[in-house]
Amino acid sequence: ITLCETVWVLERAYKVNKEKIIEILHLLLQTQELIFEHHDVVWQALQDFKSCRSVGFADCLIGRQNLSHKCVFTYTFDKEAVKELATFHLLK
Repeated sequence: ITLCETVWVLERAYKVNKEKIIEILHLLLQTQELIFEHHDVVWQALQDFKSCRSVGFADCLIGRQNLSHKCVFTYTFDKEAVKELATFHLLK
């Protein structure tokens, strides 16, 4: 949750571009003084975020969290997420 909020603040308040956000998250994940719950899931979400053109970090993290809990699909109203994340399915 804190990382999602961090990304949101960087994007909205500070107008930081995606490439710089990816760099910041990468550095945060490598910082020994910080502990992340489900570090491997967050790392996978970051990789998804890198490869997606229009899907936000929060959606990538939600999808990876769901997979880590053995959920086969993540249902969403977000048509872009469905296009870019294989486990996302459109809720109609």
